[in-house]
Amino acid sequence: MVHDTDPSPHPISRRALLRRSAAFAGSLALPAIVPASVFGARAPSNRIQVACIGTGNQGIGILRRFLRNEDVQIVAVCDVNTGSHGYKTDDQYLGREPARQEVDAHYAQLARSGSYTGCTPYIDFREVLDRDDVDAVTIVVPDHWHAIMTVQAAERGKDIYW
Repeated sequence: MVHDTDPSPHPISRRALLRRSAAFAGSLALPAIVPASVFGARAPSNRIQVACIGTGNQGIGILRRFLRNEDVQIVAVCDVNTGSHGYKTDDQYLGREPARQEVDAHYAQLARSGSYTGCTPYIDFREVLDRDDVDAVTIVVPDHWHAIMTVQAAERGKDIYW
């Protein structure tokens, strides 16, 4: 005499259940295992965090070139000059605050929220060099400051562009 205790019309074996469960669990874990770059996203940790020291005529040009590089994130600007008009032309406005505004405006365009306030302005270059999140610095200052700033940046383990 045969007793049919399985009420389902299509019984699934224990092995098949385990196989399907493992496949489902693996599909949930896949996004955590595969780097975001596989899906076209750039991980913030893969960007070089840059601080721009000196934001006058030459410094602002270098800053703008770095803004176009997706592998770079400008996190700080430093200049003793808050802002001045008339560097080359009467309408040109350069310095610490205009540079910060330009960086924030650039990254705000790229952000989903449409806003960005991650660029910190500094007067004292030593405060910039003390930041642990700054990987590299641009040093575009008058000649008599280059050596001092470069040596101190190197002592703090920063990569230097000048």
